[in-house]
Amino acid sequence: MMPLYAKQLNSSRAMQALQPKVQALQEKYGSDRERLGQETMKLYKEEGVSPTSSCLPMLIQLPIFWGLYRVLYGAAQGQARGTFFVDNPDLVESLRHATLFNAQLSGTFLPMTNGFGATQVLTLIMIILMTALLFFQQLQMLKRNTPPASLEGTMGQQMKMMLYVMPLTYVFVGPSIPIGVLLYWATSNLWTMVQQWWVIRSYP
Repeated sequence: MMPLYAKQLNSSRAMQALQPKVQALQEKYGSDRERLGQETMKLYKEEGVSPTSSCLPMLIQLPIFWGLYRVLYGAAQGQARGTFFVDNPDLVESLRHATLFNAQLSGTFLPMTNGFGATQVLTLIMIILMTALLFFQQLQMLKRNTPPASLEGTMGQQMKMMLYVMPLTYVFVGPSIPIGVLLYWATSNLWTMVQQWWVIRSYP
């Protein structure tokens, strides 16, 4: 993931550096959406910037996240998901009852079928950890990797608002996600923040 993440960060920097030119195009062709789109893509091509590069790490992780979610959700329901588990039904039961600090890896905060217990406590801890990690990750990007000019105007206000809005998504989706997936997600976020710190420090 490291080479892709470095490419993502560089692409993000290049996009931010082009914001003044993009805003100039918006002022010039604001009423003509088609022409604005053409001129914006032309600018990206001339500057060698690819807007899709910033999505590569997420696109690679998405199938892993979805597969892990399906397997753990299936285990929680006592259903085999995937050829490996279909051929080994005993592993489904083993995974269904696997625990971490007495919390079921396939368990979720909601619904609380057995009341408030270890599963709910660990889920809350993971959600708080993930929310804090994403907030500081985005804060680090804004303070150490964003040109001051990009923080001005409408785009800058949107970036600052996303600093608080994005982490809150974990609060809403976290309670329905199995602990095993939250564990993967939190570990991934922590690793991403470390990579980000290293890349920004090494290539300011």
